[in-house]
Amino acid sequence: MGWFRKTAKDYHYLEEGTRHSMRGEYGRAIKALSKALEADPQNAVAYMHRGIAFLNSGQVKKALQDFGASLRLEQNALCYYNRALAWMAKGDIENALRDLGEAIRLSPQDAESYNLRAILYSTQGEQERALEEIERAIELGHPEARKNKAIILEKAGRDEEAMNCWAKILNTQPNDALALCRRGLLLMQHGRKQEARHDLERAWQLREDLNGHWQTEVEKALKQLGK
Repeated sequence: MGWFRKTAKDYHYLEEGTRHSMRGEYGRAIKALSKALEADPQNAVAYMHRGIAFLNSGQVKKALQDFGASLRLEQNALCYYNRALAWMAKGDIENALRDLGEAIRLSPQDAESYNLRAILYSTQGEQERALEEIERAIELGHPEARKNKAIILEKAGRDEEAMNCWAKILNTQPNDALALCRRGLLLMQHGRKQEARHDLERAWQLREDLNGHWQTEVEKALKQLGK
């Protein structure tokens, strides 16, 4: 009976910690998960979730330590993915890519890992590799992958393909402010002013959906077009 009570209590701390983490209460999550680990130092899941809480509270070094402890106990795709995020927070893209590779090896149908790996390749200037990864993310149904493909195509200087990609997004999401904004700016760069004005005016109407940078870009472009 005593063993059962202890096990149930340990589980309570784990469940409490993950619940606090999901609510953004990272300090409380860390305390609860630390109690779970005091009772069971071999709990890989508790290490992983405490690592996530450390990461989200800006304690990257402690997050990396916990993710490492979790992975020494158990190979887990989600833990590798989150450790990749921690490496990114340190600016260590090489290790982030390595961990994403492990996440994909363990969970080859996880669209998010392909999506993030595409973004990292793109930031490294490896646009063709990024496009290969983002196509896989699209195949697996990642909701943001087609937008990321359009952005990667822009970075690769393949503007016509990028505009076509934005057009596909707008066919199903005609009020997507970012797609309107970025296609409008590309159209403007290629001298297609009337089409650009149409997209940018609509993007301006939806500007609350854009961050400050893109709001500024739309406003500047419309001034140049003589709004």
